This record gives sequence, C-alpha cells and structure tokens, in this order.
Amino acid sequence: GREGEFSAQDLPLQALLKLEPLSPTQVHTWARGQEAELSEPEAVRLPEWTRGNPLLVSQWLRQPQRPSFSPRAGVLLQDRVRQLSPEVAEVLQVAALLGSQFREEPLRALGLPLEALERAEQLQLLLPGRRFSHDKVRESVLAELSPPTAQDWHRRLGDYYAEHTEEVSRAAFHYALGDRLETAAPLALRAARQEAARSALSSAAYFYEIVCRHQAEPGVIWEYSRVLEVLGHQDEAVEWLERGLRQCADGHWLAPMNLSLATLHQKGSR
Repeated sequence: GREGEFSAQDLPLQALLKLEPLSPTQVHTWARGQEAELSEPEAVRLPEWTRGNPLLVSQWLRQPQRPSFSPRAGVLLQDRVRQLSPEVAEVLQVAALLGSQFREEPLRALGLPLEALERAEQLQLLLPGRRFSHDKVRESVLAELSPPTAQDWHRRLGDYYAEHTEEVSRAAFHYALGDRLETAAPLALRAARQEAARSALSSAAYFYEIVCRHQAEPGVIWEYSRVLEVLGHQDEAVEWLERGLRQCADGHWLAPMNLSLATLHQKGSR
C-alpha cells in the first residue's frame, strides 16, 4: 500500500472510523472478533500498554510471534513509519521534536507542508488536535531521525522561537538540543529566573544547568544551588558550589557561596 497504509482487510475499523481509545472490554472484544486468543497476562497488559489505541492493538494482534510488553515493543510501528513518503516522514519528525502535542505555526514557519499532517491523521499516526496517537508512534518517528539532522532542526526551531519574546524557554530548549549552548545560555538564564519566580523549580533547574554547562558564573551557580537545595538535591548543590568557589574570581560572591555551602554541610551532618 501507499505510505505505510494497510489494505482495508488489514485495517478495517480504524481506517474507516474516527475511534476514541478503546476500553479494556472493547480491546478484549476486538481480539476475540479477530480470533486472537490472549493469555491471562496479555489480556491484562494489552489495554494498558496500547492505551486502547486501535492502530497499536491491531498491529500487536497481527504479529505471528507477539512481542513482550517492553519499551522495545515500539518496533511494531517501525516498518509502518519507514513506508511513509519522505514528505510526510519529515513533517512528522519535526513535529515529534516539538513534543507529543504540537502547534502548526513552527512547522509552517519552517516551510513544511501542513497537508502532510492531514495524511498522517488519515493513517492514524496523529489524532485531531495535532497530537501523536501514541507515545510509541512518536518514538518510532524519532528513531528514524539521525542525530545531526535532529540537531539541525532543533537549531532552526530555536531560531523560530527566538523571534517570539514570550517563547524564551522553548528557544533555549531547542538551541541547547541543537548544541548551540552559547546562544542558548542567555535565553536559558531568563527562562530559569522566570520559572523560579513562578515556583516551577524543576523547570528552573533544567534551564540553570544549561547556563552553567556553558559558562558557570558565580552568581548563577549560587542561584542554581538554591533551587537545587529547595528541590532536595543537596549533594548536587554542594558540587556546584564547590566548583563555583574554585573558579570564583569575584569577591562579592565568596561570602554568600561559602554561607550556602556551610548550611548544606550542616544539613548533611544531621
């Protein structure tokens, strides 16, 4: 068939209908309808593993030797993804870099053909609302993307988001994954402080680390250590403070960094 599409006999239900995720009872009923006998463990795990996704249920049931329910079981979709046209595959790959759910605007700005998204939805790889129909679909798409190509797309996405002042965190994220730390660092610092100000400390820590990986300035290290301390990562906070003190040439930061380090050591000795 075309672009990874099965014949109507192979894909009877989801090719003809826009189905919501199947309930466990519906999954079992469908399996019986295809004369597929499930073992007791399979009957328990199949609805959970597929999340009731009709495409994945069908794919799994079609296997002569059914794979185990493991992270590697996404190989079920690999051949399907490899049969996609280059145009559809490329658009899906960039969409996958944006996340499980994504917006069309970055794809349009990069000059990618949005009609490919409609084709992917027809193939049940995407759901309405521009989201992947299953994590395994997204994983299979990303598996076909080479690291150099992924980095190039991340850089281009970083360029897109950098033009939008409200998207500073996305710009920093993509530049960092595109191995453009020098460009990512100042954006990541702004994002880290924004996230810390709204108490999203795990996100703040992620962006602080991007900054410190590029250029570990004493003041930024001190801010990062405070976030790590609140998150309960005392050992990591100590490591960064000790590194900062070894490199610190600014006397202004010696006192607060030493005080923070002493406080952390005191906590650790309790």
